[in-house]
Amino acid sequence: MIPVAWAKLLLDLSEFDLNPFLAWPSALRIPVGCSYWQGVPRKTLQWILDNNLLLWPAREAIPPTYHRYNEVLIAPPAIATELLDAFTSMGLIVSQPPQGVYDLIFKTQCHRLLTPELVHTTIMVRFIASCDTVLITDRN
Repeated sequence: MIPVAWAKLLLDLSEFDLNPFLAWPSALRIPVGCSYWQGVPRKTLQWILDNNLLLWPAREAIPPTYHRYNEVLIAPPAIATELLDAFTSMGLIVSQPPQGVYDLIFKTQCHRLLTPELVHTTIMVRFIASCDTVLITDRN
């Protein structure tokens, strides 16, 4: 029950343009030996992913814009900003969570982590979609 409430709190924060990553359960100190609380960050993330919440902030967007997990590429915290700027200029939506959240995502093996293969696939899908749009427009 706590992971669901926490996920809804994070969603509420994003609706007020407050960074939800600052209140992520893994960002808080969890008492040692408290086994239930140790599972809360993972269960919260899983609930967010299962419900495809509009919770992932696009990097450097002003005002902040939030997206669903399947719409973003998740960048590690230590990646070069110039590289992320290049991806953003190509129209890719990049979210860059803090290390604790990134580590949780990495452990879930959800395939939205920023990799050369995913960037390539995403760019190609966008390109093909734009070609289809041009072809459809030209026919009319």
